[in-house]
Amino acid sequence: MISIIYANRNREVERIKASLDSLVRQTDERFEVIFVDYGSDKKLVKEYEALFNTFKFVQFFSLEVSQLLWNKSKALNYGIQKSASEWIFIADVDILFSPDTFEFLNNLTTTSENFYLFKLGYLDKHQSQKLYAGDEFNSLIFWGL
Repeated sequence: MISIIYANRNREVERIKASLDSLVRQTDERFEVIFVDYGSDKKLVKEYEALFNTFKFVQFFSLEVSQLLWNKSKALNYGIQKSASEWIFIADVDILFSPDTFEFLNNLTTTSENFYLFKLGYLDKHQSQKLYAGDEFNSLIFWGL
């Protein structure tokens, strides 16, 4: 099992939903999401809570630290402490995952004491517009493995 850790502050709900929607389409469901919000506006936190209630694999932690500066490392460390998994994937809310991403990543976990970095691709303006227009994820270019 792999824990996907998201650290967030004041990001758009639609952007987060797009990333989570790509996780719904995974061929391997051996993952969990730990989403740590580090001081977002209260209105957004309520929207996040409503969104995460629709995804059974998401654990949401809202840290009431709006008076502090954004500190991604503290948010990530909090998420790592909440994980029971030996394997961590740190994700940004902008990432869309190919449907076979966690099938590939879970195959990597057979070896121990490794650290992996992956090259990510970016959607161009046209692809982003297709995404927000509701087209299927499979018609877009994903982060490929």
